[in-house]
Amino acid sequence: MFLYHGLWVAFFIMTSAVSAFALWRYDERRNFALLVVAVYLFAVLVLAKSLGSPIFVVMLIPCVVLLGAVMQIRVAILIGVLAVAYPVLKGADLVPQYRLLAQAAKIDPERAASLEFRFDNENVLLERAYLKPVFGWGSWGRNHILDPNTGIILTVTDGRWIILIGVYGWVGYLAEFGLLLLPLLLLWREAVARREVAVTPFVAPLSLLLAINIFDMLPNATLTPLTWLMVGALTGHAELLKSQRLKRTDINTLKWRSIL
Repeated sequence: MFLYHGLWVAFFIMTSAVSAFALWRYDERRNFALLVVAVYLFAVLVLAKSLGSPIFVVMLIPCVVLLGAVMQIRVAILIGVLAVAYPVLKGADLVPQYRLLAQAAKIDPERAASLEFRFDNENVLLERAYLKPVFGWGSWGRNHILDPNTGIILTVTDGRWIILIGVYGWVGYLAEFGLLLLPLLLLWREAVARREVAVTPFVAPLSLLLAINIFDMLPNATLTPLTWLMVGALTGHAELLKSQRLKRTDINTLKWRSIL
């Protein structure tokens, strides 16, 4: 599938499965073929033998099928904000690492060991990133811990967030993750806070997929062209809602002026 890693493939299949359930939910005829495709994609995701993506799909499918569009956007914003705030929570020791490791160990000890390895590397790399917190260490592996004798890199960066903070500092992290979160905030302003215009139903599942993609960039680096495609689509729709709101405001203003 022209993706760098099997985890990226699993995440892509998860995105397809959730999208299929969304198409079935918002189809007026509730086409049974769409449901069959959705269940098939879910089965393919299980066969991919990834742990994170099946957890995401179990979370998102009930939201897509049961919740309304506005509530789905609210859930998406909550997930996105928690993901962006993760480095702050991590630095303040508010992330329940040991509980997460204990739960992962109940599922698969090997996966728990892998998660523990990631947490250990994150802690070391975050301490180094705080030595240059604003603009980071720059490129050429200076964000890593190096062997003083051989120069071999001793640490591993898995999550996109720790890569950005280490290389580009908080400025780079907030620039990229803030850009990813921006369309969700714009949709909240137009669809949730104001509620002056109707939201296209398919925007809500797409918001959830973008939010879970941001969240998945904490343990992984699943920043793909599909991510930016979702960002662009949601931003464009938020701008469309804004233009409709402003047009309606102008019309109401003209009506009041004509009455007066």
